[in-house]
Amino acid sequence: MLLGYVYKLRPKQVQVVKMDNWLDMLRANYNWSLADRIDTYQQRFNRGEYCDLKTKSVAVPLTCCVSKR
Repeated sequence: MLLGYVYKLRPKQVQVVKMDNWLDMLRANYNWSLADRIDTYQQRFNRGEYCDLKTKSVAVPLTCCVSKR
């Protein structure tokens, strides 16, 4: 026989304010992380090839070495 317990949460006003602040911080962190992920994804496909600006040669993204053509 499976028993389940349900407890009602009845926080005080100070606790409600603190939990709301936590939720706001978590929401802001999630939104920032999502925006950063989307921006990084778009930058990788908009730039095309990786290149070193000083030598104008293509860099291999896996090893970060600069190879001359």
